[in-house]
Amino acid sequence: MAPSSVTTPPAALICFRVAASLLILYVVDVLVGKAAVLLQFSVPWRLGNIGEFVVVLAAVIFFVAGVLVIEARNDPQQRRDPI
Repeated sequence: MAPSSVTTPPAALICFRVAASLLILYVVDVLVGKAAVLLQFSVPWRLGNIGEFVVVLAAVIFFVAGVLVIEARNDPQQRRDPI
């Protein structure tokens, strides 16, 4: 496969990095919760159900925003004047 000469916009990279960071935060929280249950210890800083939902929702929003930035840059229809 030939390398692509198209570069990813910086705004999209930021969105993808934030989404990945939030997803990593979610996974770490779930793994710490699982370890707390298995090893029977208490963790005072867990996100909880609502916190986990908000973190995953924010990750999805940032991911979609990054994809939309790339699509807006690559879409030839965006460059035309509306009728």
